Amino acid sequence: MKKKFGSGLLLFALCLTFHSHAATIFSHPGVLSCQSELDSLKKSVATQNGDPRIAGYNKLAAESKGDLSYKPTPYADVHVIASGGNEEEAAFRNDAHALYIHAIKWVVTGNTAHRDKAIEIADAWGKTFNSLISETDHPYQSTLEASWALPIWIAGAEILKYYNNGASGWSSTYFESFVQKVLPYVNGNIYQTANWLISKDLALMSAGVFLNNKSLYDSGYNHVTGQIDQITVNGEIPELTRDFVHSQYVLIGMTQCAEIAYQQGDTTLFTRTGKRLRTGAEAYLTSVKGTYYTDSNWARHSAPYEILLNRYTKLGYSVPNVQNYVLNENRVEDGSEDHFAGWLTATHAITVKGTTSSEVAGNLVYNKTVTASSEPQTDNPAKSAIDNSIYTRWSAQVYPQWIEIDLGSVQKVGKTELIFYADRAYKYKVESKKLATDTYETLVDRTANTTPGSSTAPVSDTFTQKDARYLRLTVTGAADYTGDWASVIEFRAFEGTTTGLEDNLTEKASFIFCNTATRGVFDLLSRTNISTINVYDFTGKKAFSKDGINSTHLTLDLSAYGSGVYLYQATDQEGFVHKGKFKL
Repeated sequence: MKKKFGSGLLLFALCLTFHSHAATIFSHPGVLSCQSELDSLKKSVATQNGDPRIAGYNKLAAESKGDLSYKPTPYADVHVIASGGNEEEAAFRNDAHALYIHAIKWVVTGNTAHRDKAIEIADAWGKTFNSLISETDHPYQSTLEASWALPIWIAGAEILKYYNNGASGWSSTYFESFVQKVLPYVNGNIYQTANWLISKDLALMSAGVFLNNKSLYDSGYNHVTGQIDQITVNGEIPELTRDFVHSQYVLIGMTQCAEIAYQQGDTTLFTRTGKRLRTGAEAYLTSVKGTYYTDSNWARHSAPYEILLNRYTKLGYSVPNVQNYVLNENRVEDGSEDHFAGWLTATHAITVKGTTSSEVAGNLVYNKTVTASSEPQTDNPAKSAIDNSIYTRWSAQVYPQWIEIDLGSVQKVGKTELIFYADRAYKYKVESKKLATDTYETLVDRTANTTPGSSTAPVSDTFTQKDARYLRLTVTGAADYTGDWASVIEFRAFEGTTTGLEDNLTEKASFIFCNTATRGVFDLLSRTNISTINVYDFTGKKAFSKDGINSTHLTLDLSAYGSGVYLYQATDQEGFVHKGKFKL
């Protein structure tokens, strides 16, 4: 997609100096927010200018952890429990969140009491903490707990130490000692599980920035790139099939790693491998909404979607699922997922223009009634083949397998597109009929197909328009895949080009003069009266129609239509059809 340049990019430029890949010079504040973003939040809250971050800040400011009466509870030794918790473990993270909240409230309000409270919390742990102690039967848990908590601690400390060139006056000596004591646990033995590894990467990148330690930063950065690359081309993130909780940890961790890099002038983690993180986030939200699972309310109200919407929008890439989810379900985001820094609406919310549509323009089968030869996988039903999403699919085992779509009424069909799972080259045919009692007639015969169908290059066929109410896709085999599963991501059907519309464009065209010199205006002059005119976009979808004209001169304002090549078909009073192309 073409990148858009605007105020978002300007803000990015103000935040930091650009570097490629792992940072060599660290910008501060530079973990989850930069100086200009914090200043902008402060101004928005002060002026109440309608910025969506205001609601997020109000949510953060109302947290009891942000009260000036809050008392930190530091422990010298923190015992950590696998798949559970205790007071020591809770304090280890709760006080980290409190430090972050007070740092933000100090920036926004200018109240030095919040600055002092943040310093009190940080120094209390810096002076007291000694070790993390795991259960004997879960010896690696200290690594995970350290990896979860340290980025939260540093998110607040980074602001406290570096905002306004160290305006807090805080000597971070005690806290830096605390960080150095936690780091050996972060680098301890660890299970080779994605959410564990990515949490470790996030901790190392955070500590690297705060301590100005390039080696620490690079060790996390260089590892998380491989984790992002493990997101499949169809968007399945690591641990998705395990459960929502742990797969959500994966997505949050990857996103916050990408955000730290972004704050250091490096967009690569957001854009690497064909923007694989974006693909994973878009696909993951189809899971949250129930495509794969429906039993986790917790996952529906957590981070990291504000960051994803903000950064991909500013980089010029659409994230329709993320945008819809943020605006309709997730905003105002809170800190209920306490394993990571939260309240991201306060720091990352942006104004976007409404929700986005998942509709593929002109797709006749979208969300119509569909039946299938079989649906052996409840996670991959037939309806997923016609939902305009490249992140879902219909799967059935043993060829042949078919789906039948009822369009609801007779439609003109002149084009089909197929996208297959894993870009396979399935063999198939497409048939149509007008009545339920009719016999199917073949529209497309690709039973010898060897062309793969991908999201960027679907297998496409155009043909003479047929009147049809029922369409049937039958998968008969595969050219490049030895398994016996038919797996279709998308089956789409369109009106296509009206019969003969592009043929003989010069026939009778000499009687028509089309002028589009004025942007968006179609000016047509004929030697005989024109009765009707139809205008089609270049996919064959009808864009405009007018009849009862009875004039030799026709002026149409088409400025509301997108730029591109269009086809017109005009009929004069003598019954002659005039055809041509024009460009808006």
